[in-house]
Amino acid sequence: GNGDLYAKQILASLPQTETAYDWLKERIGSFDFVDSFEGDVQSVGTTRDQALAAIVFSHSGETTLAKRLLSALQALQNPDGSWYRSYDANSGISGDPYLEKRTEDAAWAILAVSHYGWQSGDKSFLPMAELTASWLLNQQDMNGTSAAYGAVRAGEKQGIALTDILTVENELAYAALNAHGDLARNNSYRERAGLIKAFLLGN
Repeated sequence: GNGDLYAKQILASLPQTETAYDWLKERIGSFDFVDSFEGDVQSVGTTRDQALAAIVFSHSGETTLAKRLLSALQALQNPDGSWYRSYDANSGISGDPYLEKRTEDAAWAILAVSHYGWQSGDKSFLPMAELTASWLLNQQDMNGTSAAYGAVRAGEKQGIALTDILTVENELAYAALNAHGDLARNNSYRERAGLIKAFLLGN
């Protein structure tokens, strides 16, 4: 799936002079959050990179590390199931002044939980993914007369809906809902993913 593909791409792009495990481990801050920007003064980690790193560790058999990263994500999850775009890797304090919640980040988090769940057999993060999937579905246009029917919007910014319909975010949401439906054994998520697919194919 998408998680496997991206994990392989990330592993292939890492410096050949050091192992992928060592390089990624060095990026983990004291809050168990990945520092996204090497050489930067501030240790800022994006939600997307946290999820991607968890996928890479799961793919590589480092499920203990993946669990640490997912636990950090779980601790920072908003009550509605979303996350802000970035956090301090050492304190967990949000570094996002706009309090922006993006569909992309939610989708990556769901994919990370799914990938970890299948690789480790541990489904303890399923409730976290369930809450995230609920938030993601709230971003989906369910107005049957709308030209964007089935599509998910970009997310929210300071409590205001971001109405942009972005292809990559819809592709990620499609993959995430399918993956979550498989892990949770709930076909309703695959049905909602099917609406995204129909939108993408029709546009």
